[in-house]
Amino acid sequence: MTFYTYLVVYPESVKTPAHWAVLVTATENGKVGQEFQAIGSPFHGFNLEVNKEFDLTKELKKHSCVFLGTLDDSWNSQLAGVAQSVAAPGISSTPLDPFAGENCQSWARQFIQSLIDRGALGSSAMERLDAAPRV
Repeated sequence: MTFYTYLVVYPESVKTPAHWAVLVTATENGKVGQEFQAIGSPFHGFNLEVNKEFDLTKELKKHSCVFLGTLDDSWNSQLAGVAQSVAAPGISSTPLDPFAGENCQSWARQFIQSLIDRGALGSSAMERLDAAPRV
């Protein structure tokens, strides 16, 4: 079985970076699956959130999805462990500048890179991530 990996982009405003989350579904163009994201703020730091039964169809916030690649089903049970191995960003040294320092986007980037490094995702996932909306 193949799993499909998407970046879910939640635009905020032109003065704030978009929120990024990673969604892994069992169906192509699927809307239900596991969601991985760093939740928080530059003032308080971020925490990893793993939602194993996320349903994007119930999401009221404006969003778009960017297909990143496919995963073999052998990785499905390991995704939470890989996500937990990526440290969530701490408190920013420049919290008044939302574009400085690490945030949910940098965490998602490191998570995807970790999956690429482990051979779970192809390197083209990073190219697609680089083209994703940041605002």
